[in-house]
Amino acid sequence: MRAACLSAFINQVKEKKCDAFYVRINKNLTIGEKRQAMAAVRKKWDETRESHPGLSDSELRVKIIRTESGKP
Repeated sequence: MRAACLSAFINQVKEKKCDAFYVRINKNLTIGEKRQAMAAVRKKWDETRESHPGLSDSELRVKIIRTESGKP
């Protein structure tokens, strides 16, 4: 899947018009672990929203993705 995505969008990635990243899903989490993970995501969302109140939801998502991936 990763190779197909990069093959299909190689020019846009090279031109910095899009980013591609790989997402893994842990299917072995318990319900409690899933709830903890979701609570952490909601907390991160709320903290980021509070510190950047002018951002749209889309801009907020990009901000969080960039922060979590180590990009400024």
